[in-house]
Parts: sequence; structure tokens; C-alpha cells
Amino acid sequence: MKELSHMPKCADGAPEDTKDDLSPVEVEEAEEPPPPPPPLPPPAEEEKPGLLKRILWGGKAEADPFLLDVIHLLGRYTDTARHALVAELVEDRWEQPATALASMAANASDEEEALRQRRVEEEQSVDKALDRFSSMASGENRRWVTGSNELLQMYFAARQQELDVVRRCFTDAESKAKFTAAVTDRTDSHLGPLKKLPSSPHPQEPDLDLASTRQAWAKEVSQGIVASLRQDWRNGQKQTLQALAKDMRTAIRNMTAVLKTHLATQQKMSESAASSWSSQITKVQQRLTQVVRACRLAFEAMLQAELKEVSRFSARQKEFFEREMQRAHQADSDDSQARAAQIKKLKLALAKWQKQYMSDALQRAKEAQTIKVETALSKEHVTGEGSSLALDAKGREWLDVQIPTLQQQANDEAEAALEGFSDEEKAEHMPAVQQEILDRLLSESATDRLEACGIVLEHLWEHSTSQEETWNFIYGLEEEVPCTAAAVSLYEEHLAKHGIFAALGGPLVTSSALEEAEAAANMASTKQTAAKRQSSAAAAKIVQRAKAKVSTACVPAPTVVVPKAAPAAAGYPSDPAGSGAPARAPKAAAKPGVVWVDVNPKAWQKTTLNGHTGLSFQGFDGTQETKPWLSYVQQRAASDERVAVLILNRRHKNDAVAIKQFCASKRVPPPQFIVCGKGAPEEVCREWGMQDIHVTKDWDEATRIALSEVRTPGPLPLPRDPRHRAATDM
Repeated sequence: MKELSHMPKCADGAPEDTKDDLSPVEVEEAEEPPPPPPPLPPPAEEEKPGLLKRILWGGKAEADPFLLDVIHLLGRYTDTARHALVAELVEDRWEQPATALASMAANASDEEEALRQRRVEEEQSVDKALDRFSSMASGENRRWVTGSNELLQMYFAARQQELDVVRRCFTDAESKAKFTAAVTDRTDSHLGPLKKLPSSPHPQEPDLDLASTRQAWAKEVSQGIVASLRQDWRNGQKQTLQALAKDMRTAIRNMTAVLKTHLATQQKMSESAASSWSSQITKVQQRLTQVVRACRLAFEAMLQAELKEVSRFSARQKEFFEREMQRAHQADSDDSQARAAQIKKLKLALAKWQKQYMSDALQRAKEAQTIKVETALSKEHVTGEGSSLALDAKGREWLDVQIPTLQQQANDEAEAALEGFSDEEKAEHMPAVQQEILDRLLSESATDRLEACGIVLEHLWEHSTSQEETWNFIYGLEEEVPCTAAAVSLYEEHLAKHGIFAALGGPLVTSSALEEAEAAANMASTKQTAAKRQSSAAAAKIVQRAKAKVSTACVPAPTVVVPKAAPAAAGYPSDPAGSGAPARAPKAAAKPGVVWVDVNPKAWQKTTLNGHTGLSFQGFDGTQETKPWLSYVQQRAASDERVAVLILNRRHKNDAVAIKQFCASKRVPPPQFIVCGKGAPEEVCREWGMQDIHVTKDWDEATRIALSEVRTPGPLPLPRDPRHRAATDM
């Protein structure tokens, strides 16, 4: 280590001998001098701060590129701060918002560009300084690594030298002689005192004692020599390690001092940069505040002007729309008055027609009653070929069909009445009694026929034409008789004939409307009309089938055959005195619901409940596994459209129990169950566990029970009765 400390050094501080141990790249990096710094103008003496001048411009700092770069960077910061302090804002230039805004925007953009350029240059200079510092630090690190490698090599060389010395001692004759002489001398010095020892008490074993003594002495001598050699070797190693540690501590102290110097310099530079940037940021914030204030003033002035313009425009639009609304209200009022007058005239005409129709119907009813009374009072004889009643052709045909049956019935009743009389008395009184009974039966048959006809007319009036049939008729009328001038003139003649045309106040349509109607009728497609008629006819057939059963059924009731008046349309009263204003129609009540679940869909498809105007009917196929009728009934259980009657098969017992339990949980009354299937009523009630159910096998009977449960005024299918076949055949 002493030799290492006195070795000549290279320019970079590393020993000369270590140059040979480096790689070519490391030698080139070690020999290459650091790049020269860019030429910088020497800072003026008066511009340098006193602290920086004392710190950075003393000693050899002027030749350090890193310090020169730092000085140049600080000079730039000083120039920026001086320019910022010189540029002061003038408060008077903000008096004009638009001019101040334009000038401020231009100045702010120039200053931002200058600041950005300066920031880029400063970042570049800092990057260069960091690169130089990194290169210098890497060179210093390589130098210390090289020194440590040299120390290790020197240590290995010293140990190798010691090993060579030991080998020479045992291989060289001279060295071996010297070592043997030294060992002999040490042996003689050690054996000298031993020769004066007393003789051994066992003279018979001199050779054995001498050999053991010699071996013990050789062992002791070898141990002492080895211990001394080991001690010398340890001392040498200790001195070498102490010297190495001393050199390493010196190097670490030097490196620590250099790093502390660099750290202090960086801290001072960062503090100066932070103070400079804080002042710059403060000034920029002040300028931005002024710019924002000027922008706010300009925007407020601009928006106030726009707001005034929008207010004026909205006021003009408001006045315009108010005038238009007044005109529209006035036109609507005039149109409403004209329509009200026309409707009033039409109501008067309808009231007059209704009154005339009622008078005519009453007159015809009186005439029919008079004919019936005259027929009953006429006691003419009846022959086997016919009767002398005042009947028309259809009535005579009906009477010809009924006379044989009535004669047989009169004969049976006469014989029963004259039972117990003698044959002479029977022969004398039989014709008179038979004639009287026949007259009574004829009167009853005519009365029954008249009542049946009245019931049929009553049902026809109750079940008016459906909407599908109405549209079907309108489509057919449009196809057969298009809206032309000739058709309208014929219609007006018809209205004038019945006194309605004058009440309407003149012609119904104008010539221009007639021309447009004719053009629309000529351009209408025949295919579309035919398709509409086909769809309407298909819907009307279903309704007609349902009404066929209704029209053929009859209920014997003592009614007066008086045609009903036409129902008041749209809530208008039929009384002429109340035709001044239309009456408000009452709110329609909810229709009772009827649900029919059957495994045979024909049961609910052919029933008269399907299409009934007073019911809300729904049919389901009973073979469906999803059972949609359960959700249908449960969803409407607590509403006004609840299901009042539920028609099921015997196999749907579990569904009925589930619906009843659901209604009990919701605290609503369950529907009335009607079981349509085979089995005795007592057996079905016991199987279902319910006593308030109806059991029937006939679909018509189930329909009648359902209608009686919901209490609707619809027709009821009755059992076939021979007395009513005449009315049905009509």
C-alpha cells in the first residue's frame, strides 16, 4: 500500500499502471477529455450577486464547465426578472374594454411565447449540465473501481511473492542450506541444556528414550517456527488491510466533500430559480386577473345588447301570436255557432220525425188490437178447409197449418167436457162446445203469435246493428252508389220529402265539395274497397251467427206490440222541449266479466256470450298447460272489471280452489263457478268441496245460468216448446 500511494498518477487521478488493465473502450473514455462547454459571454461584474460571486467565482471554479453553465443559467434568470420588473402595467389602458382586451391578448401571447422559449432554453441547458455531471460522476466511479481492482491485484501479487519465497526456500540449495543451518542452530541451542540431564533410570532402553525425546523436540521446534511464521504473516496482512482501509476512507471523504459541494450548489440554484419563478407566476396571475376582468366587462356589455335585442324580438312575437290566437278563437267561435245552429235544426227535425214515427206506431198498434177484438167477437163457423178470420196471406198460411191441431185439441177437450152425458146430449151439444173451444184456441194462438212477434221486434230493437255491419253497409253503398252530384240530389229530395231538408238550412254540400268528392270517388281503388268489405263481412258473419240464436228464441210475456222509438243519439233527448242543448252522457259502468274454460273450444266459440254487448267475455282452451286463465282472473280480482262468472270443466277443480283461496287472501268475493260436465250435482259439490256452484251438462243451460248470475238484460236461451215454434218459424 505504501508503494501504491507513491505511484505516479495520470491526468484523471488514476495510477499509470492501471491503464494497461482497462479495456479499449474504457481507455478511450478515460483518455477522452470532457466536451468543452459552449462559449458563454462573461457576466458583467456588476450584474453578479455578491453571494454567487463569493461562492462561484473563487479559486478554480471558473474552469469548471458545470459551474459555468450554472452561472449562465442564473444570469438568464436575472435578465428575465429584470425585464419583468421593468414591464409595469398601466391602469388607464383598461378603460376601453374592447381595445384593452385586444392589446392584452397580443401582449399576453407574446409574453407567453417568450416565456415558453426561455423555458425550453433553460431546460436544454439544465439537461446539458446534468449530462456533464453524469459523465464526470461516471469517470470518477470508473477511477475508483480501477483503483480497487489495482489494490486487489497488488494484494494477490504480495501473496504470490510470499509463496514464491517459501518455495525458493525449499527448492534453492543455498536457501535450503541456510534454512537447515538455522534449524540446526536452533536445535543445538535447544539440545545444549538437555545434554546435562541425568541418565535414564533404565539403561537397558537408551535408543527408545532418545527417539521419543528427539520426536518431542522436533514437534516443539516445528510448532514454534510455524507459530512465528503465522504471526509474521498476520502482521503483514494486518498492515496491508489497514493501509487499504486508510486509502478507502480518504477516498470516501474526498468524494463526500465533492458531493456536498455539488449539493450545496444545486440547492442554492434551486432556491434562486424558485424565487424567480414565484415572482414570474405572481405577475402572470395578476395579468390573468386583469384579462379576466376585461373579458367579463366585454362579455357583459355584449350579452346585455343581445338580451335587449331578444327582448324586443320576443315582445314582437308575443304581440303577433296574441293577434293570431284572437283571430283563431274568433273563427272557432263563429264555426261553433254555425255548427250549433245546424245541430239544433237537425235535432228539431229528428224530434219531429220521432214523434211522427211514434204516432204512426201507436196507430198501427191500435188497428192491430181492434182487428184482434173483432176477430174474437166474430162467432163464425169454422170448416175443415179454413177459417173466416180477417188475416193476411201469411196469417192464413199459418192458420191453415194450425187448424188441424187446434181442431183435434178442441174435439178432445169437448169430449172431456161432455163426459157423463148421454149420446143424444153429446150429439146435440158437441158442435157448439167444440166451436166455442175452437174459437178460444184460435184466439189464444193468435194472441201467442202476436206476442211472439212483439218479443222478436223487441229483441231486434235491443240488439241494434253492430259497428262492423254498419261499416260493411257504408263500404257497399260507397261502391254501388259513389258520392256524385246525382246521388246527393236524390238524397236531398228524400230529405225534402220528409221535411228534414228545410230544418237543415239549405244544401248539405257545395259544388266545390261535390267536385272533390267525385274526384276522390273516381280515384278510389276498387281492390281496397273489396278488401275492406271482405274483412267486415267476415267479422259480421260471426256476429250474425251469434244473433241467429237470439232472434229465434222467445220468452212468453204479456207485452203490447208497440215499436220502440229510435234511441237518442249522443245523449240528445227525444222530447222537442229538451232539444235546446245536448245532454251530457253518463259515465259508462264497468261490464261484468265472464270467463269460459273448456277442453272443447266450440263450447265458448258458439255461445251467445261471445259478442254480448253487456258483458266482458273471454274464452280459454282448457288443455293448455300454462293455464293463462288463472292470471287473467287474479289480475282483475280487485278491479271494477272483476270476473263475475267462471265456467269450468270438472277436471279444473284445482284451478277453482286456487282462485277461491286467492280471492280470500285479497278479501274480495270469488266468482260464481259453473261446472259444465258429466256427473250428478251432489257428487260434483262433494268432490270440489263447494256448495254454491252450478252443475250442468248443456252449453245453453250454462249460458242461461251465467246471464242470470250477472243479471244482464240479454236474451236467454229457453227449452224448446211446441207452442212457440210458430213464432220461431216466422
